[in-house]
Amino acid sequence: MKKDNYNEIFSKQKDLQDKLDFNEIKDSIEIETKPRINLLKFFVPISLFVLLITMFTITVITFNNKNNQLVDVEYQEAIAFFESNQLDYNTLTRDEVVDVYKDVYTNSFELKITSFVIKKAIEENAIKISDEIDELDSDTTRDYWEYFLELHKKKKENTGIYYDFLNTYEKTSGGGIVSSGVIFTKYNNAEVVWSIKFDYLARSCIEVSDHVLVYGSSIGYPSHTGFISKVTSDGDILWTSSIGDVNGVSLIKEIDNKYLGLSTFNGSTLKMYYISYDGEISLFNTIEFAPRKITKIAKVEDNFMLSFSDYSFDMNGKTTYEELLIKIDNLGNIIKDYTYSDDVYEYKLISSCEYKGEMYFAGYRYKKYESMFRRGEINEVLENIFNKQKNGEEVTEEYVLSLLKNNYEAILFKYDKDLDGLKIIETVEEALSQDILVEDGKLVWELASFVWAYFSPATSSFTIGGICDIYNYVLDNGEYYIVKTDETVLYRR
Repeated sequence: MKKDNYNEIFSKQKDLQDKLDFNEIKDSIEIETKPRINLLKFFVPISLFVLLITMFTITVITFNNKNNQLVDVEYQEAIAFFESNQLDYNTLTRDEVVDVYKDVYTNSFELKITSFVIKKAIEENAIKISDEIDELDSDTTRDYWEYFLELHKKKKENTGIYYDFLNTYEKTSGGGIVSSGVIFTKYNNAEVVWSIKFDYLARSCIEVSDHVLVYGSSIGYPSHTGFISKVTSDGDILWTSSIGDVNGVSLIKEIDNKYLGLSTFNGSTLKMYYISYDGEISLFNTIEFAPRKITKIAKVEDNFMLSFSDYSFDMNGKTTYEELLIKIDNLGNIIKDYTYSDDVYEYKLISSCEYKGEMYFAGYRYKKYESMFRRGEINEVLENIFNKQKNGEEVTEEYVLSLLKNNYEAILFKYDKDLDGLKIIETVEEALSQDILVEDGKLVWELASFVWAYFSPATSSFTIGGICDIYNYVLDNGEYYIVKTDETVLYRR
């Protein structure tokens, strides 16, 4: 190429470069490169996001698996509860089985399905209750459950001939539920022999010759009429007699070709009367014990022992402690007053029974404690709670439970014939006496052991509440042993 031509081309190239804007070219290049993705730049956060989603999914699945396992365990516990009590769960859903189990275990008895299950169990195992009542209130359902437990227990123990009472109910025009009487049933080894219905609240019975005397009180509170019925061994009612101005019939025994009956009225009046074999009643003695309140009447050999509440209040609100027991003869003559007290404790009697010719009394004691609250046995408990609140400390359920445990001691008394007085034969700390009775030839002292407690100052009916497990302290042929039951009771003070 010639030099002139070379210079001409170079000059034209230079003119072209001068006409071009380099920044415009640069901008155009950048505009074109913006949509392009840097894979390495975006791969790391996307990977981390996927990893987090995976880990979350695994966590949720694991949690659900654990939750399902817990639900499974709860369901299995509920099934075990149904089967151990021979309750039918075939028509229930999985959730209903668990709900009934929780409702009974917590002593709530608030669910309709619970009343259905219990009512059905009683009717399948024993007697027809009522076609009218399908839904029961919690108190009635709880009563039926206790009846079923007793029935189930006796069925397992094959206890021979015994009698039982079951309250019956009916609906009012307003939709409420009221008592309609009692079904009285004779069992032989837990099999129903016969059942009869009484239109009063039959509560007790005694066997006399080839008959049974059934007795109780009129329906309604307070009751002002006592009823007595004579029933044959085949379940036929021969007669029913009544006595007025009494709070039911407390006790009957046979003496001198007639029956002797005892009743109380308004808590402080004792009435004694004879009942002929034909049902004629004649009152022969009325004894006033006011201001003391009669809590229990028991037979002691040929006499009677009256238990009284261990305090009364005078007009100034002060507490006056009275005799715990009074022994009377068949005519009502007072033989002796009994007291059991000391400088440290106050004593309260709950129940009594006769066992192999000896008289036993169940009660409990708590420490004497002077307080402005005048709340009897929980004076010291409340004092400790209020002191804790004054200090700004929390009153926990555990703290209230510890106070109750330290406050009580269950006591078993025995009437000592030689001393002609009461003698403590056993004590159990952190417990209350619930009852004492004879079952299958054994003396059974029922104890309530605290397992949960709480402070409820806003509740009108009680201040301290809780739940107790029931233990049976059994005396069998001179040997004592303790058995935990499946029963629980509420504590209210």
